[in-house]
Amino acid sequence: MVVLLADDNRILLSVLAMVLRSEGHEVLATDSGRKALALATEKQPDAAIIDLHMPIVSGQEVAAHCKSLDVPFVFISAYDEAEIKTAAQELGARGYLLKPTTKAAMVNAIGRCAEGGAGDASRCE
Repeated sequence: MVVLLADDNRILLSVLAMVLRSEGHEVLATDSGRKALALATEKQPDAAIIDLHMPIVSGQEVAAHCKSLDVPFVFISAYDEAEIKTAAQELGARGYLLKPTTKAAMVNAIGRCAEGGAGDASRCE
């Protein structure tokens, strides 16, 4: 599975990409929302994990673009607030990962993207 991974924290981005690759996924990693938009358009990934709070081009903008391309996505964020999870669900997220996350939570999130159907962004792993 080709996974778009967008997070402005380069260290975390590197660790998350390594975890996904260890699970056999091809990872398109970027630390920029703007680059994530381009990668989503150019590469048409199978799923995306998007940092909710990125500068310049936000995770919400990247998610809206992914949704327009029928790319299922989950958000990842350090914020564990009900309003944020509700907003993520309204945007169509298949899940919401709380930083720091675990390998199992990421694998489950990618699995929800692969399953299709309505997501449940209120699920915080």
